[in-house]
Parts: sequence; structure tokens; C-alpha cells
Amino acid sequence: AVGLLFALLPILSGASGLLHGVASMTKSLVLLISFLGILSILSRTCVPWFLKLMISLSSQTNELYQLAAVAFCLLFAWVSLFTGQKFCYYLDKSFA
Repeated sequence: AVGLLFALLPILSGASGLLHGVASMTKSLVLLISFLGILSILSRTCVPWFLKLMISLSSQTNELYQLAAVAFCLLFAWVSLFTGQKFCYYLDKSFA
């Protein structure tokens, strides 16, 4: 709740205009919803198939499976940073 208040503070102060603030918030919300939608579709279709492939390729140990899982997490972090979503920043602040 505090993070949302800090995000809305420039809009509430009226520094850049209400219309500009609403447009910026709408753009961020559309970007977030599309990012989470695409990620949800990928996590239900491609990721299980890819991880099953990694299990079948590494029959003796599960190191390849673990590396693939870590690679997916790093890919999520990189794409979220690229799109401007700062999930890790808000998670870090909420656990501090």
C-alpha cells in the first residue's frame, strides 16, 4: 500500500498534470498486464515442456534441470527489468 502511494504521489501533487499522470499509469498498467499474461501462457505451455526435456536429457543427475530452472528465473528477471517492471525492488522493500 505504501509503494502504491509513493507511485501515485506525483499525480496527486499535480506536478505534471492529471491527464499526463493518468496516461502514464494506464501505460504502466497495460504493460504489466500484458507482461504477466504472456508469462502466464508461457509458464503453462513452454516451461513444463522445456523442463521435461531437461529431465530426459540428464538421466543420471538433475544438474541440467536445476540450471534450466535458474536460467528461467534469470530470464524472468531480465525481461521484467527490460520492460520497466521492478518486481525485485518491491519484494526487497517489503521484506526489509
